[in-house]
Amino acid sequence: MTWELTDNDVVGHPVTDGKTAFAPDVTIALAGLADAHDPASALETAGISWTADEMKIVKVKSAQVGQLQFTVTIEQVSFEPSSGGDLVNIDSLEVRVDVTVVD
Repeated sequence: MTWELTDNDVVGHPVTDGKTAFAPDVTIALAGLADAHDPASALETAGISWTADEMKIVKVKSAQVGQLQFTVTIEQVSFEPSSGGDLVNIDSLEVRVDVTVVD
């Protein structure tokens, strides 16, 4: 099946067939304390993002948020063609997140 995006579909937003969601990009939300040893320290937030096309090439991305280093690895993903380019099958997406404290 190839998705034909219409005026009702907003480019850059997910679409669904009623059972599965498909998206042109994915962001993994991250949060870490400014001081991992002080639970009262400020919570910092960020994200690691991929486009569907990028997911085919780049499987690992890292980011430091607060005092935590996150490494996100795409373990599995499948794609669905659309008139605007491939979409990520969200139900198929499996990621591993490794976290270490940066002192």
